[in-house]
Amino acid sequence: MRSVIFLRLALGLLAVDSAVAGPCRISETTLAGTSTVSVDTSSVSSVESSTFVESSSSVDSATSSATASSSVEISASSTVTSVETSASPTFTESSVETSASSATTTTTTPTNSTESVWVPIPTFSVLATGQGPVEGKGLRTSNADSFSASFDPDFGLEVRPFTIDDQGRMINDQGWYLCGQYAGTIYDPNAPAEVVTCDSEQPLTRAFLTCAQTEDRKVTCSIPAIICEAQPGDLFFATCEPAPGTWDNLYTRNVGPGYVLNIGDSSAPDYYYPIELSVEAA
Repeated sequence: MRSVIFLRLALGLLAVDSAVAGPCRISETTLAGTSTVSVDTSSVSSVESSTFVESSSSVDSATSSATASSSVEISASSTVTSVETSASPTFTESSVETSASSATTTTTTPTNSTESVWVPIPTFSVLATGQGPVEGKGLRTSNADSFSASFDPDFGLEVRPFTIDDQGRMINDQGWYLCGQYAGTIYDPNAPAEVVTCDSEQPLTRAFLTCAQTEDRKVTCSIPAIICEAQPGDLFFATCEPAPGTWDNLYTRNVGPGYVLNIGDSSAPDYYYPIELSVEAA
């Protein structure tokens, strides 16, 4: 009986020993698996490394491509620059053509300028212009000294042609000049002068009209300015003396049966009508 018990006990211990030893082998197998996993991990690492290397190569390749592209672009830029530089003569040629056009314009300018040059009428008749009682009427003069120039035929005068000499004096075809006869009186010391025919002038009494034609076919005239004042002892005419400037305002006023021409400053009495003188070929 005891032998049976010991035999069973021995078998139990053997079984226990086998149970303990079994896990040890399994552990070794596990370690081998781990080693295999390590190898797999190494493989993965190698793959990753290989991938990384390939990526680096790709980057290097891309960089090289970019560099190549940059080189190509730079070469293209250089080519364009070269083309633009070679185009410069074209711009120079255009500039030359422009200069030629300017020269042509300059050449034609004198022709146009010559055509538009204003030339005064050598011999002309004088007409009254502007609003007033003598508008459009011709200036009439006498073939005698000190006769008033007028716009009415009632004096028996004729419209005569005039010229302007090299001193600016207006003279008719009969050889009579026009003068301003000063007419200041004790009642109207600075009255405008009356325009009369003359062949000479006298200081403070009468002076030649200085006249010029204008481009709008008018004639302007002036005489030296004077200033007059009534002095004790003056019976009719005021005492006068020279004054700065000129009188260049033209008027007409009614004298008896007609209107005569006057010239004075800008402060003439109301019974003097302002007028202008125009010219037409005689």
